Amino acid sequence: MILSIRLLFIAVLQVVITSIITYWLVADEYIELSEQSLETLESFMIEQKQQQLKNYTSIAISAVEHLYKPSDQDNTVVKSLVADIFDSMLYSGDDGYFLFTMVKA
Repeated sequence: MILSIRLLFIAVLQVVITSIITYWLVADEYIELSEQSLETLESFMIEQKQQQLKNYTSIAISAVEHLYKPSDQDNTVVKSLVADIFDSMLYSGDDGYFLFTMVKA
């Protein structure tokens, strides 16, 4: 009887130890994968924001480049007009377009 209880205790102890080791290994791997996923997401978001900034800059430049001619680089009237256009540009984050308002504060 005592031998069967000892064997049962050893079997249960092995199962508990195996369960603890498996849990520790899985939890450690989960934490490592979560950190890698977070780093990947962060770099992806930064790249997306950089691309958005390039796109918005390109849109803003295309809105005023028709005003410039190579000989008019120092024209203050054109610079003032460009500044007014840039002041009146509003970005609508919902649809991704710039809106041009004609109302000046």
